Amino acid sequence: MMNNEDKILSILETLVVKVDGLETKVDNLETRFDTLETKVDKIEHDVQDVKHRIIVIEHDYGKRIDAALDGYSALYDISNEIRSDIRKIYSQQDRQDAHITILESERRKSK
Repeated sequence: MMNNEDKILSILETLVVKVDGLETKVDNLETRFDTLETKVDKIEHDVQDVKHRIIVIEHDYGKRIDAALDGYSALYDISNEIRSDIRKIYSQQDRQDAHITILESERRKSK
């Protein structure tokens, strides 16, 4: 039969084994936490890098898009001027055709 000291000693030995197991589990959790922390730090760095790249792209391509739109606007204005000039030429040509027709008619009458 176990006396009280043996029982206490047995309980203490069991507690030591359980505490050692808990220490191992806590150490394992700390290692996993450190790994997660490293991964989160890398993700944060990657997000910052992506944000920086987006800003650079918006800046670089924004200027190019603005220049392209300015060029389009200038070409649009020029094409409108050309259309207007062509309309004037057609109008003048119509008047001249009418005038030529009148002159030819008068010339035939005078013969």
